[in-house]
Parts: sequence; structure tokens; C-alpha cells
Amino acid sequence: MKLLCAYLFHGFPSTLKQSVWHSSLTLLFVYYLTALSVAVAEQEKQFIIIMKKFSKILFAMVVATSAILMTGCATKEQATVHVKVTTALGTAVSGETVYQFDQTTKDAHGLTTKMFAKATAVTDAEGVAEFSLNSLDFGVDDRVTLYYVTYDNEGNINGQTAVTVKKGENKEVSLKQAAL
Repeated sequence: MKLLCAYLFHGFPSTLKQSVWHSSLTLLFVYYLTALSVAVAEQEKQFIIIMKKFSKILFAMVVATSAILMTGCATKEQATVHVKVTTALGTAVSGETVYQFDQTTKDAHGLTTKMFAKATAVTDAEGVAEFSLNSLDFGVDDRVTLYYVTYDNEGNINGQTAVTVKKGENKEVSLKQAAL
């Protein structure tokens, strides 16, 4: 290849024999470049075709996944837990924030840190906080153990309870706060 380029760029030779040789090499070089450019163009066309097919498949996968997550079981309510919060004397506590933890979080971080809570809800006038669960909350056996906690003004646990919920169940659980 270097020899071929040297013939092309160092001017025309002086003898006829060298001139014929130079012309042959020039034609060979032009043919080589043409063949190379055609091969590259074909590869580019094939690459573009493959990428178009890949992008269609990828788009279909994204649409299917989005459809499943937006309308499928992942967002469908599967169970509800109502947590009734009362004082030590049995009076309903309204406006109290209840924190929900799952077993994994409890095992890893305990229940003493609010920031690791999976969900929160505030009690209504009757002292009830409602938590809706969807299929992502359940394990492979269609049940989950959840922990519900309230904290005092210093951030210490003021009351806690646990409940195991199966898919499709609506549970009511009581959480009695400690006396202040």
C-alpha cells in the first residue's frame, strides 16, 4: 500500500515502461478504493437496517413494560391496612404521623430512624391512618409483614405494632402509644 501511494504522489516517471506500470498501479489503487467504499457503504446500510430493527424492538419493550407498570398488577391496590392510633388511655389520636417499615428495612436499620420508613400516613379525626399496598409490596408467597411506628417529639418510638398481610386482605390493627 505504501508503495502504491508513493507512485501516486511522487510524480510521473520518465520512461514509458514506468509510465505503464504507474498507470496500472493507479487503476489498481482506484479500484481498491472504490471496492472499499462500496463495501463500507454496504456495511453501513446493513448496520442501519439492524439498528432500525433493534430500535423498534427496544421501543416495543419500553411500551410493554410501561403498560404493565401503569395498568398492570404493579399499581393495582392489592390490600389495605388501617392503623388505629390511641393513647395509653384508649383515646383516638388525630393528626399523628404513622411510619410503615417492611421486614428488610427493620432487619437492616431497625425502627428507630424515620428516614428509612417505606411509607407514611397521617391519622384522621378517628385516629386511623390508611396504607394501601400493591403487588410490589408483597413477597413471592403473596404475604408481607409490616411494622407501624409512631414517634414522640424527641424522635423516640412512642408506639409500635406489626401485622402480616396477605394479598387481597384488608387489615385493621391497633397501635397504642405509651403514656407521656
